[in-house]
Amino acid sequence: MNFPLISVIVFCHLASALVAQVPTPKILGQTDTEWKGVTFAVTDIVRVDNTHILVQVRISADATATYPTFIGLPPPAGFLPPNPTLEQLRDEKYLPLAFSLTPGHLLDQKTGVEYPALETLPPAPFWGPNGIATNLGPNTWVQLEVQFNAPPQPAPGPDGKIEAQKVSLFFPKAKSPIKNVIVPSTPTK
Repeated sequence: MNFPLISVIVFCHLASALVAQVPTPKILGQTDTEWKGVTFAVTDIVRVDNTHILVQVRISADATATYPTFIGLPPPAGFLPPNPTLEQLRDEKYLPLAFSLTPGHLLDQKTGVEYPALETLPPAPFWGPNGIATNLGPNTWVQLEVQFNAPPQPAPGPDGKIEAQKVSLFFPKAKSPIKNVIVPSTPTK
C-alpha cells in the first residue's frame, strides 16, 4: 500500500472540505477599482447605534490581477532603489503608506446629503482595520471596514411604513460609487 499517496488524497479531501465551509459573503454592491482586476465589494452594513453606520468592504483581486498588486500608497520618497544602502533601508521616507477607506463618503440617495467617513472604528463588530498596505495576488482578498455618521432615518409614510434607506458609497481608487446599499433601520445588538 502506498501511504504517501493516500495521505495526500486524504489531506486534499480535508482541505477542500474546509474551504467549502468558508461562506462566500453576500455582495450588497460592488465596483471596479483603478487597480487592474481588483474590485471593492460591500459585504455587510450595520447600524452600530442610532448615530453610526459601519460598512464591511472586501477588496478582491481576480485571476486577471497583476502579481503583486500593491494595495497602499507609495512612500513619500518613492520605492527603494535597486541595491539600497543600509541607511535607505532604515529611512522611514521609503516606507509605504496604508490605503484607507476614510477619504470616502456616503451619500443619502433620498436627501442628497453627504457624510464623510470617520477616522475611528467602533470596538464591535470588528471586521478588520480601515487601512492597509499589502500586496494582493490573483484570486486573493483583504477586508476593511469604515464607519460613517448615520443619516437620519426616514419618517414613516402615510401607511406607517418606513421606506428603505438607500445610500451610495464613494471610495478612493473606485471607478464608480457603490449605489443602492440599504441601511438597516435598527442598531445591531
